[in-house]
Order: sequence, then structure tokens, then C-alpha cells
Amino acid sequence: HGAAYGDAGWLALMATLLATSSVVVLHLSLEDCLIQNDSDHQPLQQTTVVGPGSVVVPGCSTNLVNALAPPRPKPSTAPKKATATPSGNQLRLSIRPEMLAILRMVADARILGIGHPEGPRVLVALRDAPVMGAKVSEGLRLCVEGFLGSSLAAFCPIDDLRELQGPYRQQALRNIRDVFAKELSNLPKNCGFPSIDSLQQIYDRFSQRLAPYEDPQLHANYQLSPQSAFGTRLLALLDSEATRAGSNMKAHLFPVSEAATTIAKLRQEERELLEQTGSAQTDASIAKLATTLHETEQKRRNCLREGPTPLLSFFVSDVLKCSTLPEARASPLEHASVSRFASFLSAWRTPKLAPLVNKRRSLHDERLRLMQEQLHLPVQQKNGKEVERITKELEELEEGIEQMSLTVDDFWEELAAVIELQSEME
Repeated sequence: HGAAYGDAGWLALMATLLATSSVVVLHLSLEDCLIQNDSDHQPLQQTTVVGPGSVVVPGCSTNLVNALAPPRPKPSTAPKKATATPSGNQLRLSIRPEMLAILRMVADARILGIGHPEGPRVLVALRDAPVMGAKVSEGLRLCVEGFLGSSLAAFCPIDDLRELQGPYRQQALRNIRDVFAKELSNLPKNCGFPSIDSLQQIYDRFSQRLAPYEDPQLHANYQLSPQSAFGTRLLALLDSEATRAGSNMKAHLFPVSEAATTIAKLRQEERELLEQTGSAQTDASIAKLATTLHETEQKRRNCLREGPTPLLSFFVSDVLKCSTLPEARASPLEHASVSRFASFLSAWRTPKLAPLVNKRRSLHDERLRLMQEQLHLPVQQKNGKEVERITKELEELEEGIEQMSLTVDDFWEELAAVIELQSEME
């Protein structure tokens, strides 16, 4: 719906989309062609390709020639007799250089491991076909076929849809729809779908090649927020679980791994107490610690009986493509799915962390200012309560940032902890 052939960023975007596609629908119309009256040259017997992207169509009617390519005005000082006969009317069709550039990109677009292994299959939709006529349409088909070769899946002339209503409009599009459905059904199963990170890298590579040395390059926006059904479900789950969890986010989302971490800390503390000299206070602390350790271990085992959390279930089913947790041990890893999951997780996490990080920076600056002011005050005038209040607020803020900083590693740790607990229970 728009073109900027002189802009390196637009060309890099087109090259990226074409190189990562398996099927391309290319719209072609009269606006993409240069049409000239070629009746002054030697008449030809059949449609002939006379150069790259150029073809001569003989035997055109006078009305068609005048409609598509009106005669050029002749100088009044050098009048000439009209020598053309009705049977000698012919048109010279040339595809515009801008469209030829797109055709070359389509023909050469190929990246190993992404899209169709032999390059994209191209369906050319020729608009305004009745205005052109059958001979002109055939000439354009020869031009396009000369560039695309075996990549051309079909050349489909389309009637003017503006005057068609209801089933007649659908009938006019049935041909190209059938061809499109056939091409999709014939796609090989190993057509790789690129992740957003891969698309950004491919775009940057094309941009560096196409941008002039002295011009600033247009880089991909790494802050883009992707949208898909996968992301919509994930973001809805994250919002729902965050509302239920409150301030203790990780303990709610990853109960098994958090309980395992707490048990490890309690056992370390127990070992330190056992190394101390025996006393009534030490024995009481050990007994209290043993009770806490038992309760935490029981809570950890109860998590397995309750089943995985909704987010962990989503990670296993939609990211790892496994129906059960045991299958995740030996399932092949799809890096594109994990990368997509990480992108949506970052898109959800970043706006929630931004105000907390800004507030932490402000509190650090405020505490530093108070401490510098109190350096020059007498001991009697120093007030450490404000500094202590800010320090305590900073500790709470750091805990909130830690709870909100969800990463893919947290899901891997929870999955490993659940599988380990299942082995213990067996």
C-alpha cells in the first residue's frame, strides 16, 4: 500500500519480509508498467520479449493502443504520413525499474533454515485485467516469468471488483484463493518460522548493506511489543497471577524452587548452630529450626500434590510442547519458542520495573544528600532517623524489584525442582 524505493530502511524491510516468507502474493497493475506505442517499428507476428522486463505485444486494436498508450504528439514543423496499418498496431510493455527491483529481491531472497528451502513461491495478482486485454496480460506474464522462473507459482488476472457484488465478487477471487490454498498445503514441513530476534538481526544485516556509508542507518526497534494469541494468553496469565500473589510474587509462581532454596538456607543455619557450644538457648534454637524445616519440607511436598502452577503449565505445554512434566526431560528444545516466551516476558516485566527502578534511584540520591549534609553538622544536630527510614524503604524496594524480576531461568529452575521432587516422591 506504499513504497519508498529510494529509502534504504524500506528496502531492508522488504528484503527481510521476502527472505523470511514461504509464499508471497505480488500485486501488479498498469501503474507498475511503462506502455508505449511501438507501431513505428517493424511489426512482429507474436508476443516477444525484447529485453529484461520488456515485451512487445503485436496485433493490438487501435482503441486499446489509444487507451493504454496515446500517440505521442508530433512536431508541426516536420509532418509525416501515417504509415501504420491496423494490423501493425503493437505495444511495448516495460516493467518499471522499481517493480523490477522487487522482482529481483523475490527471485534472490533465500536464507538457509528460514522460510521455503528453495525461496518464496510467488503468486502474481494482475489487477485491471479486462482493461488490458488478453494479449497485454499475456505479455506481462512473460515479463514476470522471465524474472521469477520456477518461483512463479501462478499468474492470476483479476477482474475489476468495484462493480461486482455478493457471490460474483467472491467468484472473481476464487481462482487466486484456490492457488494460494494449494501452495500453502504443498509447503514442506521444515519451513522454519523466524523469531522476532531473528527478524531484527536479518533486518539489520540488510540495512547495513543497503544504507549508503554517509547516511545514518535505520535500526530495528528492539523495544517493539509483539502481539499474538500466544502472547495474549501469557500476558493475561501473568497479570492474573500477579494480582493473586501480591508482594510475594516468586513464592507464589515458583513454590517448589523457592521452598527448596529456603530449606537449603535453614539446613546451613542448622549446621552452624550445631557447631556452637551446647547451651539451653542453642538447643531451643535448634529445636525451633527443626520445626520450621519440617514445615517447609511438608509445604514443598504439598506443592507437588496440588500440581504445577498455571504459568509453569503454560511453559511446559506451549513453550516446550509437552503434555506432561516427565516428557520435558527428553523433549527437543525449540529455541524460537523459548525466545518468543522471553520476549513477551520482558514486554510484561519492563513497564512494571521502570517505576520501581526510578524510585530506587531517587531514594539513593536522597540518602546520599542527607548523609553529605550531616557530615558538617555537630553531633547533637545529626538526625539519623531519616537516613534509617530511607534505608529501610530501599530494602523493601529491592525486595519488590527482586520479586518482579521474572526471567526464563526462574521457569527452568522451577521445572527442575518439580522433576527432582517427583523423583524423590517415587
